Amino acid sequence: MYWRLIDSTLETTDRRAYAAAVRLLKRAHDAATAGGDVEAFEVRLLALRDRHRRRPSLIAMLDTAKLAPAPPGQ
Repeated sequence: MYWRLIDSTLETTDRRAYAAAVRLLKRAHDAATAGGDVEAFEVRLLALRDRHRRRPSLIAMLDTAKLAPAPPGQ
């Protein structure tokens, strides 16, 4: 459910949409953590970051929010 909302939110390219997407991503991360599915979350997050790599403001906001996949082996 979160991923559909995030994708829909990111159809708009402005800082408000990016901030809303970051909030949704934090909630999705919390849900994944509670459900024991952090690895799947990180795979989707990595794909999202790659898909939107040409949006430096979004990437910066994700970095600031510490929404980056964990390094391999962690």
